[in-house]
Amino acid sequence: MNQISVLLLILSGYAYAQLFPSSDYAFLQSMIATRPAGFQLYDRGFYGGKNACEALSDVADRQLQWARSSNLRPEQKRQYMDTLRTIKREAKKAGRREQDLMQCRRFLDLYMRPAGGMGYRPGYRRPFYPGRGYFPYK
Repeated sequence: MNQISVLLLILSGYAYAQLFPSSDYAFLQSMIATRPAGFQLYDRGFYGGKNACEALSDVADRQLQWARSSNLRPEQKRQYMDTLRTIKREAKKAGRREQDLMQCRRFLDLYMRPAGGMGYRPGYRRPFYPGRGYFPYK
């Protein structure tokens, strides 16, 4: 590989790390993968003409409402609500900038009910469901 290719590879990795912090994403993905009772996935038609950031802000707001009345353990509930508040705040800021829509799209895909049924997400690793393993491809 020539030097320009290596430089572009390093820059793209750095940009990816800056745009998508792994701590919030990993925690949110693990919380969604457990799917406690009353947790709701959403269909894409629910959002109409909203962009991904506006839809993500709405989803985070609804999940905050659900989390307030849930019976999660206090430390788990606090961490989940903090993560949702951060996501909601950042989604509102990012909704005004066209270049940040892909970041919102990535988080929003965690909440969407895939066309192929539960657990089917083309292009993504399937989340681990405790006691059930990974869902197979359909």
